[in-house]
Amino acid sequence: MRVTAHKWIDGDFGDRWEREIRNRWVYADCKADDAWREGWISFDCALHRPEDDRVYCGVSCFNPAKIFVAFDRRAGQFVDLGYGRIADAFDAKFHRGLVAGGDGALYGAVGLDALVAASCAAFFVSAVMEIFIRIPFTKQAREKSIVPTIMEDMKLGLRYAVREKPAIRKIILLAAALNMLLSPFFIVGIPYILRITMDSSERMYGIGMGLMQFSTIIGAVLTGVITKKLILSDLYKVLLVITAVMLPMAFAVTPMVLGAGYWPSFILLMSFNAVVTILVTAINIYAITSVQKATPNEMLGKVMAIIMAVAQCAAPFGMALYGVAFEQFSGLVYIPILCACFFTAAIAAVAKRMLTESEV
Repeated sequence: MRVTAHKWIDGDFGDRWEREIRNRWVYADCKADDAWREGWISFDCALHRPEDDRVYCGVSCFNPAKIFVAFDRRAGQFVDLGYGRIADAFDAKFHRGLVAGGDGALYGAVGLDALVAASCAAFFVSAVMEIFIRIPFTKQAREKSIVPTIMEDMKLGLRYAVREKPAIRKIILLAAALNMLLSPFFIVGIPYILRITMDSSERMYGIGMGLMQFSTIIGAVLTGVITKKLILSDLYKVLLVITAVMLPMAFAVTPMVLGAGYWPSFILLMSFNAVVTILVTAINIYAITSVQKATPNEMLGKVMAIIMAVAQCAAPFGMALYGVAFEQFSGLVYIPILCACFFTAAIAAVAKRMLTESEV
């Protein structure tokens, strides 16, 4: 077999990667620099089509117009496919690969069949399991139409949670604070750090996110052990522990640790992230269970709906906050983590004061 190499862009960056980019790069700065924007490329995937004897190439590049080109074997040169006419400003690469469709078109993704099959199997198993769930239910006579009934239920739930049970009101406020200032960090921050800061491969990104989800399962399983002697007035202590555990996460993404290589930073970050995820999951389950135990069955759905609604409505504000923070400190991502530590410590201080004599 004979192999021939062809150059598309003939450039040499010398040691500029180490001097200018490694562990300190900012996406906007790279796009603004002509050399990096036009010349820093890598080939991610390729597909040969015998019909036209072209090799279609998916490319990583700061210039979105260059991420899809073809090499014409007959002409012996690369051909611009005009992708820039439809490219998004933030397109940077073809992540998965190229596959030829039966309709003659090329598709920039493969492997979805396995993912779809696995998702279908998981949903089917969940549906089968729910068949065996037995929940006591007493049907109540409906005196009003659906909209007035919903409004009346919300009014009753709010009255019970806010006036009759002050502790539940305080738990709702704490849940909203955590969902706005702590939980979004894991939704926005960890993926950003893995993909942008650490430049993880698809495999390592998947492993990292899988570890975080697995930690959630472990936290649910260990809730009884972690909260065995916990009372709501001591909830602040767990939040302080979370604050302390997040500090090594900030250290893991400092220039010093990132400069030591990929693995030290990845192991340190994901290890302590797992601990934080386990603790957050445990206290979430504990707080919700405490509310459920103290709430009459006829009020349970109303109260839980209010708690979940308030907590979920707070989350988008936190996501926007961390999105801006990571964009502004893209070269110093330990700063948003330290901010998350400060927010958690502040919530712990508020929880200590609010829940001292307010157990459900």
